[in-house]
Amino acid sequence: MCAEAENGGEAIALSIKHRPDLIILDLEMPVKNGIDAAREIKQVLPTVPIILCTQYGDIVKGPAFMNLPADRVVSKSDSGSLIGHSRSLILV
Repeated sequence: MCAEAENGGEAIALSIKHRPDLIILDLEMPVKNGIDAAREIKQVLPTVPIILCTQYGDIVKGPAFMNLPADRVVSKSDSGSLIGHSRSLILV
């Protein structure tokens, strides 16, 4: 199953409805940002891996972003690594 949400609230609803093997969220989404959406999804689906994509890849490595509710953070400028990250999380 592959679904695309237009905002963080819809991402949460689709995740709960479809229970995917992997979730990829954008950090900046309308309604709820990727961090808030990931936090809510992890409450319901704690074992589903979440990849957070952001154009601010270096910023989210700082202390303010410790304990992110995502399993990986991938910079949009390094989107080529997204497949590798996806495979590593699903095969774990």
